Amino acid sequence: MDALPSDIQVHEDVDGPHIDRIWENILTDEEHARRSSMKSEDRRRLFVLGRVVLRTHLGKRLGIPPERVPVTIHPSGRLLVGSAEEELNVSLAHSGTRAIVVSAFRPLGVDLETMIPRQDSLLRYITQEDERAILDQLAETPMDQLYVVWTLKEAVLKGMGTGLRTGPRKLCIQPGSDPVRASIVDMNGVTWEARYRIQNGYATAMAWR
Repeated sequence: MDALPSDIQVHEDVDGPHIDRIWENILTDEEHARRSSMKSEDRRRLFVLGRVVLRTHLGKRLGIPPERVPVTIHPSGRLLVGSAEEELNVSLAHSGTRAIVVSAFRPLGVDLETMIPRQDSLLRYITQEDERAILDQLAETPMDQLYVVWTLKEAVLKGMGTGLRTGPRKLCIQPGSDPVRASIVDMNGVTWEARYRIQNGYATAMAWR
């Protein structure tokens, strides 16, 4: 992601042996219990990957060991970080074998999706009529357009703290000056800046205000 505000920090990683070597010492007892309750091995691995990326990133940013980062989950599902600093906002996304976390002293959100074929009708379901005229400015193919729109809108909704409890169609995307930038106007009329990318079968988007 290019040209981000200076307070926004990003950390990405891919599942692999390095995660296997460290996760047991990084996760808290509560996180170990959550992992054990998951029936699917794929879900367990993705959860572990996300928590390792999250705790590694925040540990470096806050200057404390990863296992001591005070992460809690708001009833809305939003991640909360307790620190002596001013409020640090954090957002985590994981899919497939990848995870990404972003943090900043401002509202922000991130989304990451593995790109698999979806019904064409989904794109119409999540876009306003005016947006459909600018889809070609966001990406070339219908599949890429779908995932760009989806990740951009979900990144904003995560930044707002509502997630998909708010319909993506309530947000309106405006293309930026080049194919990796956009802005999104939320239902309150607030504009969020965003960056996005399509790479190696994954779609990623980050939004902030």
